[in-house]
Amino acid sequence: MHTDIIGLTFAILNLLTIQMTPMNKFKLFMCIMVHVQGLYNMLRNAILLCIALFTINSAFTQTKINVLLHDSEGNPYDKNAPRGARIAIEVAVLGQLLTINNNNNIVPELLERTFYDFKEKEYVLILKKNIYFHNNRLAKAQDLEFSLLRLLYTKEKAYEKDALKNIYGLEEIEKQGLTKFKSGVVPGVKIVDDYTIRIKLIAPDPDFLYMLSDTSFSLVPIEEFKDNYVEWKTFPIGAGPYAIEAPGFDQGIVKLKKVSTSLGKAPDIVHFYTKNEPHIDYEVSTIKLPEEKQKIYKTITAELPTRIFSLTFTNVNPLGNSLDFRRFVQKALNKEKLNSKVLGYSPTFENYPYTFWGIHKLKNPYDPEGAKKLFQSLPKEIREKEWQISVYSGGKEIKGNNKLLIEEIQGQLSEYGFKTHYITYYKQFLPKEIAEKAPLDISFFQVDQYDSLYKFARLLNSGSDEFAKPLYDQKLEDLYNKALSSESKEEKSKTIDELSEYVHEQAYWVPLLERKSVIYYNPQTIEGLAQKEEQTNEFFAPRVVMRSKE
Repeated sequence: MHTDIIGLTFAILNLLTIQMTPMNKFKLFMCIMVHVQGLYNMLRNAILLCIALFTINSAFTQTKINVLLHDSEGNPYDKNAPRGARIAIEVAVLGQLLTINNNNNIVPELLERTFYDFKEKEYVLILKKNIYFHNNRLAKAQDLEFSLLRLLYTKEKAYEKDALKNIYGLEEIEKQGLTKFKSGVVPGVKIVDDYTIRIKLIAPDPDFLYMLSDTSFSLVPIEEFKDNYVEWKTFPIGAGPYAIEAPGFDQGIVKLKKVSTSLGKAPDIVHFYTKNEPHIDYEVSTIKLPEEKQKIYKTITAELPTRIFSLTFTNVNPLGNSLDFRRFVQKALNKEKLNSKVLGYSPTFENYPYTFWGIHKLKNPYDPEGAKKLFQSLPKEIREKEWQISVYSGGKEIKGNNKLLIEEIQGQLSEYGFKTHYITYYKQFLPKEIAEKAPLDISFFQVDQYDSLYKFARLLNSGSDEFAKPLYDQKLEDLYNKALSSESKEEKSKTIDELSEYVHEQAYWVPLLERKSVIYYNPQTIEGLAQKEEQTNEFFAPRVVMRSKE
């Protein structure tokens, strides 16, 4: 460009000062025009380049959201963390084999496709090709086999173990005494090729594929786990659309960055907080914030319940094994009054929320007069003693709705003369030393509309929660196994009805409230929490639609 300006300057000077023929002047004039045209083109290209750079820069400006998961201050992907917090991390980082859309149809995600082979009576799962874990290793069929079976190889307790116990031949793991994964051991899970596996069940299960949308069965690399296949060596590493940035959970924050190019409108950076920091502006929060901040948010309430707030009784405390005491508690609690204390809940009388099975037949057991008679029938030393109630807590203390609900339960029981105080524990499963002192345990359970049976498994003798369940009950075991092995949906539905009624009759489990997720988000930065065809029952970062900047 400098050369063109200098050349043009000399040409003009020559035209003004040098004597020449008209023809030579014309030639010189044309030379000047060439320089002018060249200068014009360079200026135009420079302007276009600036515009292009501005556009590219705008297009690649990273979007970021701060998300307040809860206010417990704990690591959200720790094995003892609240299930809802872990799911938010796992959906983003591990991804899902399958998802469920608004029409309740199965949508493959990490799987290319899946179908039922009616001739062989097997499910066929085909993994997408060229899926890489965040550690840059290619995922193949053996990784899928491990991901489905890993919890069956560990001695660690896990509720999710029961979800896939319908797979044929799982007993081979125990027979061979295996605690380390070995491919091909379970005859009901067969690798066909590098990307395909076949699964045979003990009996048909219409909910089987729906259960695979659970992040407990997401695709994971075996080398990133500790020996128990439950805890991570560093932090979760999967094949999902987001990767966790090192060092993982640090000072109440987990930082994620988007690694998928298919999520155009999802945020590029997500910071998950487990402590409410007053100086942080949150784009999304799962807890209600102070009024001055809350007024800018839009509120979304999920269509379907995702958790059940309930009571179970301990089997190492004599009072927890008393049918009269269990029935007293069942009849004493006014669920409508309990529900009036909180937002996003509704009373429930079943041990699971709405399901495709249509099981909602049990009536409200609230009976103040009956409760009074049962309480008075208990020995005097029991009635006069102050008892402990155990409560799972995701953090250092009980806060918010949980505290309101627990205090309301204490208040209602005290009206009959039953005095209590609560003691908290952080571990996922009730410790024996607490269960021995507390006949009653209060907790939330993650549920979904496709779970019609396996939540009952926690009451079985083999259930992972060793102390918050009844003593061995042969009828309970038989009903569960009958439902598990039912050959038809109608037979299974009928047996689950019988199982539910029996659990209610024995007051083994007292469901109180269903909870729908309530999510708050800033509409100035976020257009929506999901695409039109996607469900919004939980907060999932990959589904967020950021508002376009004008």
